[in-house]
Amino acid sequence: DYVAQSAVSPLAQSRTITTVKRADRSVGDILVSLGEDKDVIVDAAKVIAVSQRAVEGIDRSGLLGPVDRGVGETADKLGELRSLTRDAAVAAGALPSLLGAQTPSTLLLVFQNPGEARATGGLLGAWGELTATRGRMSLTEFGANDDLPTLTALPEGVNPQLTALFGEDILLSQNANLSASWPDAAKLVSTMWTKGPGRGRTPDAVISIDPVALGQLLKITGPVRASDGTEVTSGNAADVLLRRVYFRFDEKDQARRLAFLGSVTKAVFAGLTASSASPLELGKTLTRLADDRRIMVWGQDSEAQNAWQSLDVSGDLGAPQDASRLTFALNNAEASKLQAYLATSVTRSCAVNGSQTVTAALKSTVPAKLPDYMLSHVPGLDRRTMRMVSSWYVSPRQRIGTMTVDGRPVSYAVNEERGWTVLRVTVEVKPGQTVPIAVTMSAPAGGSRVGVTDIRVAPQVAAVPVTSTGC
Repeated sequence: DYVAQSAVSPLAQSRTITTVKRADRSVGDILVSLGEDKDVIVDAAKVIAVSQRAVEGIDRSGLLGPVDRGVGETADKLGELRSLTRDAAVAAGALPSLLGAQTPSTLLLVFQNPGEARATGGLLGAWGELTATRGRMSLTEFGANDDLPTLTALPEGVNPQLTALFGEDILLSQNANLSASWPDAAKLVSTMWTKGPGRGRTPDAVISIDPVALGQLLKITGPVRASDGTEVTSGNAADVLLRRVYFRFDEKDQARRLAFLGSVTKAVFAGLTASSASPLELGKTLTRLADDRRIMVWGQDSEAQNAWQSLDVSGDLGAPQDASRLTFALNNAEASKLQAYLATSVTRSCAVNGSQTVTAALKSTVPAKLPDYMLSHVPGLDRRTMRMVSSWYVSPRQRIGTMTVDGRPVSYAVNEERGWTVLRVTVEVKPGQTVPIAVTMSAPAGGSRVGVTDIRVAPQVAAVPVTSTGC
């Protein structure tokens, strides 16, 4: 009764729920209501948190079976409700401001192209300026990464280790995300935009997105027409924007290719903010895309950034002392778009001696004929062969054993980024070939060990399955 009266009932009677039920509501209306209901949502989250702790604190040792199970089920349900209301409370504090519920906000939209791999997903190939007013977003400018000036030094707040790791390459727009840390990449791109097309303005947030994410959002908006009349749907978006577009527009037609992507993006965001868009479906889709890191958000305001971190949509590396996490990422090393034809799978296997091996199997499905622009541009390398630098971010608490490529032990570089141990090795994958890269972490002598259970993979064109065997 306490939870029902003090949490569930106020939420059910909130302005947000009432607005969502209205037939003529827009995303902007919902955002305004969400901001106004922040205190109600926060209070409900506190009530549910207190209740969960109280139920979990019950001594169940003397309870009869049915009663014991009932207490356990109640604790589990309260745990799920606590997680939901906590995230809702954080979102209520961050989303309305991000999307201009009270005053217009300027958002820098950055397009990652996973056809040319980078550690956060793909080459930062294009950018768009979104103006958000009461939840309605309009694409006011759109440009290529060539518009973003090269920096002369790392901006304040960017990891100073990046210069030592990547040299001056990290100061170029096309290489701003050689590290798997999205906040660092976002700060770099934000500074470039401010110094270039932003004409001194600072974006309120930097949001990354890729063509696969656009395809998922098209499930909500429905098909759209590109600038040349091509119909782009949820089913063909990735193929059209990452493969077929290069057959249609060659390297001399970058302006038309950019207009093509810009027209699709503008139509998608117009559809998302229309009153006909389902808030429930939009929320589910955005959550799924955030989980896959196809959408990441960095905020200029520290309070907002803390909120995005709390919601796990900031794309940060996390705490290096978290020995359960491992991040796997790739960087293209042959200036191609060949990773549009890359299929990767990751497997974690556990041995009886306590060691673990994480294997990333890289498979090339590059076809026989491709436009010149998509092929490798490294002298001496077969033009259809992928060359990539793989990066493995592991906790310093892990004890690294061996690394193998295609079953053979190899030497590898060991670096540090924001406290994480980073293992790097370069691999080449020929058309039709599958090359496994494996890292073994051995159990420390005479001590318990935290296993890797949270494996994160930078998004690729195709979804990357992560499985476990013997664990």
